[in-house]
Amino acid sequence: MAFLTRTTFDYRCRLMRRMMDANALDALAFLSSDFFQWATNFHVDVQTWERPIAVVAPREGEAFAIMNELSTHHLRGSSSVARCGSARSRSIASTRG
Repeated sequence: MAFLTRTTFDYRCRLMRRMMDANALDALAFLSSDFFQWATNFHVDVQTWERPIAVVAPREGEAFAIMNELSTHHLRGSSSVARCGSARSRSIASTRG
């Protein structure tokens, strides 16, 4: 699977921060698989009605994702998932259910 360039990803992070600043929001939460991928560059391989997911991007601090453990299997094979403001890999909180 192809990933976005870092330039494109950083641009999207700036767009999210501008939106939060312009609307006095503390965070953005994405619940659909399309916006999840847009915000994280991580392809979700399930339907959200089947296994709900969320990614929360706060104006300040680290973004985090909430995913069913079954949705994280291909994350382990990837070296990192980009996050706004850092090149380190993102922590993914998994839920059991």
